[in-house]
Amino acid sequence: MAAEAPHTPLSVYMLADHLDAALAAGEDLVARGGDWRQLLDAPGNMQTFPQRQRAIVEDIRGLEMIAIA
Repeated sequence: MAAEAPHTPLSVYMLADHLDAALAAGEDLVARGGDWRQLLDAPGNMQTFPQRQRAIVEDIRGLEMIAIA
């Protein structure tokens, strides 16, 4: 008698993909938070500081949207 392979529902694979995407977004959020901290610790050129800070904040907002979607 041949043994049948267990059947894994498609929803399990979909859930795994979504969890992987959420984990990746969380890791990216942590990395961008570190970038923001480095920018505040060493602001460099104050004329470009607001633009550099805005770029980081916009990235963080986008990653937050990905994480909660």
